Amino acid sequence: MRNFFRSVVWACWSLSVLGAAPANSAEPASEFSLENGLRVVVVPDHRVPVVAHMIWYRAGAADDPAGKSGIAHFLEHLMFKSTAALKSGQFAVELNRLGGRGNAQTNQDTTVYFERVPRDSLRAVMALEADRMMNLRLQEDEVRTD
Repeated sequence: MRNFFRSVVWACWSLSVLGAAPANSAEPASEFSLENGLRVVVVPDHRVPVVAHMIWYRAGAADDPAGKSGIAHFLEHLMFKSTAALKSGQFAVELNRLGGRGNAQTNQDTTVYFERVPRDSLRAVMALEADRMMNLRLQEDEVRTD
């Protein structure tokens, strides 16, 4: 499971979107890659003071081993468990504290985590995502399904 998680992390890309851009936006979207390979797209929209932040992992149900469906979706749920810095379930508590809301979904080819927070909380939500991306603790009592 840990190797699967690592492969998902290294195969992921990041998408940070500042709301949905209006069709006549004077500011075009910008796109760049970080040194670690994460792809970032920023679409400015200054109509509202919120930020929609998304992390897209290029792994989904199609990557489940033959005969073992549901692993990608299960991992989606495990990403809300503990990290070195947060107790299990604390991610949602911290997101709510920032005034934000979030969710996740797994489909055939991707697993997506998304949050909407006040604009001044973007750095904090990015730190939360980075923590669970790099420091997820897959503890037996949180992973066991029996």
